[in-house]
Amino acid sequence: DEAARAVGRAEAALSKADEAVLGRMEEQRRRHRERYAYSHVRTTLQPLFLMVCCPIVILYANAALRASDPLDFAEVWALRPPVRLRMLGAMCLFTALQAVLVSVLPARVFKGPLSDAGERQSYRLNGVPAFLLTHGVFAAGAWAGWWSGGVFVDALPELLGTMCLFVAVFCGVLYALGRLYPTCSECEPTGNPVFDYFWGVELYPRMFGVPLKQLINCRVGMMLWGLIVLSSAWKQHEVFGGVSSGMLTMTALQLLYIFKFYCWEGGYFTSMDICHDKMGYYICWGCLCWVPGFYTLASYYAALRPSHLSPLLSLAFFVAGLVFLWINYDADRQRQWVRENNGECNVWGSPARIIRAKYVTDDGKVHANVLLYSGWWGVARHFHYVPEVLLSVCWCAPALALVPMAYPAYLSLLLWERLLRDDARCFVKYGEYWHEYSKHVPYLVLPLIY
Repeated sequence: DEAARAVGRAEAALSKADEAVLGRMEEQRRRHRERYAYSHVRTTLQPLFLMVCCPIVILYANAALRASDPLDFAEVWALRPPVRLRMLGAMCLFTALQAVLVSVLPARVFKGPLSDAGERQSYRLNGVPAFLLTHGVFAAGAWAGWWSGGVFVDALPELLGTMCLFVAVFCGVLYALGRLYPTCSECEPTGNPVFDYFWGVELYPRMFGVPLKQLINCRVGMMLWGLIVLSSAWKQHEVFGGVSSGMLTMTALQLLYIFKFYCWEGGYFTSMDICHDKMGYYICWGCLCWVPGFYTLASYYAALRPSHLSPLLSLAFFVAGLVFLWINYDADRQRQWVRENNGECNVWGSPARIIRAKYVTDDGKVHANVLLYSGWWGVARHFHYVPEVLLSVCWCAPALALVPMAYPAYLSLLLWERLLRDDARCFVKYGEYWHEYSKHVPYLVLPLIY
């Protein structure tokens, strides 16, 4: 009896300790939200600055790449990307076709993580067949002479000019629909129209039953990236009668990276883009303008500037890229595998070392998640970003020019901002459990460095 009472007292003490921890976590979340809500620089001035400057930057950069003198503003202005109604129609058709592929291709249904409201979203995972079908049809049509293989390179200026204007209008529609006819429970306007337009109102909007984030982020933005890369190699062949070794390396690595993305599509639906960032100008412009206009920089630049590498150097870039690609994929797969098995599995031949972290959703319910601190996730808390940056170097460096290296530089800054934001968000979400996790994995990016 005395032992039973001791066990009961211990369980009660643990329960009170958990309640105290969860209470402190909820207080941290409340303070974080209040601090964020009243930062006018971050919620008004910064969004306005980005919405004005970002389109100017991408449109100027595209015109400058086509100009004989990038500093000749008169020539650059004459080459400014135009807005074309036919391009708008073509992009609407392309988007509609991708929506059809999401809906009709055979798929495995994936349940996303719990949202702050305590709900899970469902996604149809058929990105691999959609990728193969889309690129296969494009290549077959170009081979048969139905269209020029370099069509995406030729049409990129029109695409960027048209989509910059389209996104501005489309996000206004998203804002209005989110305020008047929301399609998900995660719909919390802040009352600041500028920030709500920029950041979005709904977290998981749908249109005709299709998740808009999956459609815009994965099936339009990422698919355009692959098509423009393939078209760049085709354009070089049309102009010069062959494809340089540098272009072959760049094309192969980028297409493999995008293919890997679709193999890991379910993991992407647990990322910050999907689970935290709402659907507004920030995501829409990034996926429909920045990805096709800037992520394709190396291939677009090299389409009319062949770079010839020695076979050994080409092989070195390709093999190194494959190694970094595998590490990046294996790290993401490792974490997903451990969570799918609730931590009851092996990592690198040993039982996974985990923390079962509790957190509270907005409906007041307590949930638990698995924080892995072995395998790749024992090296550093965001080590998987390192091979991603190094991989981008492997597909940009073969251009043998400084301009394409702007992409790895940008990616480093993007992932740096993201890892800081993600680390802060995880601390707010998991509180002392994240503090404990940080003791096991003290470095953010690289062991013994940072």
